[in-house]
Amino acid sequence: MSDQRLRMRRAASALALLVLSLGPAVGQTGEPSLCEYGPQSRASVNKVERQAGAKDWLRVERGNETMHAKSGCFLQPGDILRPDAGISAEIRMPDKTTRSVKFPDVLEIPAVAVTSSFQSLLDFTLGILGSDWQDARDMATAVVGDTRETIPSRYLIMPGVFDVGEQSIDTSHPLWLRWVGSIAPFSISIRGRDGADRTTHVLQITSERHAKLDLSGMAVGVSALEVKGANGVALALPLRLVAPGEVPPPQGATTNDASSQEYRSEAAIFLLRRAPSTWRLEAISRLLALASEDDDFFAQAIVGLENITRR
Repeated sequence: MSDQRLRMRRAASALALLVLSLGPAVGQTGEPSLCEYGPQSRASVNKVERQAGAKDWLRVERGNETMHAKSGCFLQPGDILRPDAGISAEIRMPDKTTRSVKFPDVLEIPAVAVTSSFQSLLDFTLGILGSDWQDARDMATAVVGDTRETIPSRYLIMPGVFDVGEQSIDTSHPLWLRWVGSIAPFSISIRGRDGADRTTHVLQITSERHAKLDLSGMAVGVSALEVKGANGVALALPLRLVAPGEVPPPQGATTNDASSQEYRSEAAIFLLRRAPSTWRLEAISRLLALASEDDDFFAQAIVGLENITRR
């Protein structure tokens, strides 16, 4: 190897080491990319509707950066939403309002003043989730991948609750459930197991694929929950009904007021992300309640996502 070629190779190696040592300082700002969660997140894409035949979903632009986004995309002030033909979207704001945009209109996310409670929740969730918000969303909404290619009536699945084992449920508040598959109407029942009272109690019959169950009259201990469709396809979950004092409290909560929406949001996110998987169903239940009853920005970003194709 010639001296000149050797010097060039050494110079290239030195430059590569310099770039690695500088890390984000070279070519990066350290700010979240489009749709990622970050300190400046001030809105989220709550729903996207696409007419059949439309090619794409929704374009999001920030400076020279552009990407196609679906529900769950976080937005910063100045981000521009540009729906393609056949696309409309609903955007959730921190003040619980929504903004809509539909082709050929364009929406720019405005500068938004946030409350101290929103900022506290933002800081808490950044600390507990960091850049793993998508992982948290998947934990709450994912279904088994191979069901996408099968006939829905042949399975019954609760998003986020697959192969997680026995679930601990706090009986002091309603249990919110949702599922996909099978055929309506659905019966929801609970019974004892492992030597306990094995009497089956039918809690609800519904034509919907969601339910809100009152378990306050149930004794603590082991039991089993079953959701069964009219065609006999069912899902059975082993449960352990517990008293409120057994629920792990959120570490690093920004308030001690357990009745406040801020505390309840932090507790639900903590149970989903940091507590053992035995609390997964309880966490999802709390998030569904917050999203439905309180229009909670953070809960809706995790469990309230919709991407719809209209035919």
